[in-house]
Amino acid sequence: MNSFLSTSTARDLSLIFSGQGQQRPQLESILFEITIETSTCETAFADIQYVSWMQGEEEILITIGAIVRIDS
Repeated sequence: MNSFLSTSTARDLSLIFSGQGQQRPQLESILFEITIETSTCETAFADIQYVSWMQGEEEILITIGAIVRIDS
C-alpha cells in the first residue's frame, strides 16, 4: 500500500487545516501532537519540507502502518 499520513511541524498551520474557527456542528476536529523518537523509530517517515511544492507547510509524511502510543 502506498499511503501516507501527511502532517506538519507548524502548529499554527495545522490548526488552520483542522478548520479552527469554522462553524461545523456535525464535525469535531482533533489536533494530535506527534513525537518521533528518531533513535528508536522503526516506521518510515520523511521530512519533505525541502522538496515539497508547498514548502511553507513544513510537511512530514508518516507511513499508514505506523504504531503510535497515545499519552492522553
